Amino acid sequence: MSDGLTLTTGSGDILAVDLVESDGTVVATGYNMNPVAVDRRITFSNDTATVNNDQQIRISSAFCSPGCSAAGSGYTIRLFDTTYNVSRFNNAGSQTTVAILQNSLDSSVSGTLHFFNPSGTHLAGQSVSINAHGVSVVNTPGVPGVAGVAGSMILTNTGGYGGLSGKAIALEPSTGFTFDTLMTSRPQ
Repeated sequence: MSDGLTLTTGSGDILAVDLVESDGTVVATGYNMNPVAVDRRITFSNDTATVNNDQQIRISSAFCSPGCSAAGSGYTIRLFDTTYNVSRFNNAGSQTTVAILQNSLDSSVSGTLHFFNPSGTHLAGQSVSINAHGVSVVNTPGVPGVAGVAGSMILTNTGGYGGLSGKAIALEPSTGFTFDTLMTSRPQ
């Protein structure tokens, strides 16, 4: 659901990386991760519950003349799925769940916390924004469509791979018990 791209060229060319719609409209532009390097990074996220096949990544060079050779203009592309999974939340019966999301990156991250019932039906999506080195707490019973149900969560986001951590804590007020479920990244 969410990806990041890192582009490195061996020739020293300054390359442009853009996420574009099928009509050519630029959705997101890559940025330089390090001022003294030629690497470019772009992050994007599908914050809906449906597949989006209408976008593509465009790579171009403003400095490459018609005489550029394939050997001198090669590059490496790495795509990372930055989606996180939480296998359990429970707002049924007397339990309520709180999601705690931490951002360890130097930049803010936005995303959507998606809720699914046990059969996999999408129940709701809650927008989240986490400041650099910040924490966001989501009281899940307050999300429309999620009160009184249980299931799983997926977090799509614009952060880099491994930049977030978190967990869901199901609270049982009558006993004081808590049930922690760690947020996990998808393996690469």
